Amino acid sequence: MKYFFSVFCVAQVLILFSCAGHQDALEIKETRYFISVLQKGTLTPQHFLSYDEVAPYAETIEKYAGFILKDLTAETVIINYRTTDFYGNPIVASGSIVYPTRPNDVRMTFEFPGIAHVLKSGGPSGTFPNPMGLPAFFGYITLIPDLIGYGVTTDYVHPFLMPEITGKVAADFRLAAKEYLKTVDISLPEETVIGSYSYGANVGLALAKYYQLHDEYNVKIDKVFLGGGCYDPRAAFDGFAASGKSGYPILPFIVMSMDYYYDLHLNYQNIFYGILAEHYPDWCDGYHSKGFLTNTLGTDMHQYLHPDFFTKEKNADLNRLYDYLALNSHVDGWTPEMPVYFYHSTEDDYVPFECAAYAYEQFKKRGAYVRLIKGTGSHSDFALRFVADVAAYLLIK
Repeated sequence: MKYFFSVFCVAQVLILFSCAGHQDALEIKETRYFISVLQKGTLTPQHFLSYDEVAPYAETIEKYAGFILKDLTAETVIINYRTTDFYGNPIVASGSIVYPTRPNDVRMTFEFPGIAHVLKSGGPSGTFPNPMGLPAFFGYITLIPDLIGYGVTTDYVHPFLMPEITGKVAADFRLAAKEYLKTVDISLPEETVIGSYSYGANVGLALAKYYQLHDEYNVKIDKVFLGGGCYDPRAAFDGFAASGKSGYPILPFIVMSMDYYYDLHLNYQNIFYGILAEHYPDWCDGYHSKGFLTNTLGTDMHQYLHPDFFTKEKNADLNRLYDYLALNSHVDGWTPEMPVYFYHSTEDDYVPFECAAYAYEQFKKRGAYVRLIKGTGSHSDFALRFVADVAAYLLIK
């Protein structure tokens, strides 16, 4: 218990902070991707220690980690930028850049895609500053794209588990960040570490794949750290069908996204069951919270998914859906040329372990340098192991 408490405290020190922000009107016209700064501020650990949730532990944290916290600052901005949507049409998206206060302290780039939220307001820049900006305290320019459906694009449906478009939107954010950083006399290092947890992990794999297949971005990937992610939609759905349990009601959003972007014309009565069938897709509009959905639907998927979902044969609508899940595998059709580390609990209650197992086995079979670090505990519990390992690597790199 003491071990997990220690990891928890250190992890929070390394990933949470706050800042005082203000609106900024900076606008640069002669750029291809970067448009303007939407918000800007300075980050300090002291803001983190003043959080209500952290304040009771502030004295202990300062006692054991004060030498890490002392005099640390970083700058953060939210920008909007040009990219394209699922159909290749121009779109303006947003994201956060967190960078060292002193330009000479810059070491590398750390790309940290955000996790999925059922609420439109829950995207990375929905909280300013984003707590994932921690690596900037230690010399890493940290890039946190909002992705489509969050930030300034809340009018759009997020393309859940679609690697091509999420990879491109995240990659274009890097180009926009590079252009912005030039305005503050900072060069974005070509060498990068990609890392994220949960939904951000599959976006991270999509981003790594996009960089590898598009060398015009001139990115040198050092390592990729991915935890608790869904790298193959079929494997996830098969895992859910086998267990019948889910602690996070994300599956209905994936169905809606696939149906919307691929115009599948699915009959939802053949996919959902009970109260969800009565209120779908209204309850997946981005304005009903995870708490509401979990409390209403529960964790037993038999209560809201059609009985055919749990059979091998399935029905016509589910089979049609599965065809497009297969089309959006983040694993099939390529082999990573960079080291990839997968972290996943065998007891994960949000994302089935089958996702990491499938990615690891397929990449390993094709000769990639991959590692699978597994353990027990919930989705949230195993995040502590992931955060501790990534933080340690960034500190000693």
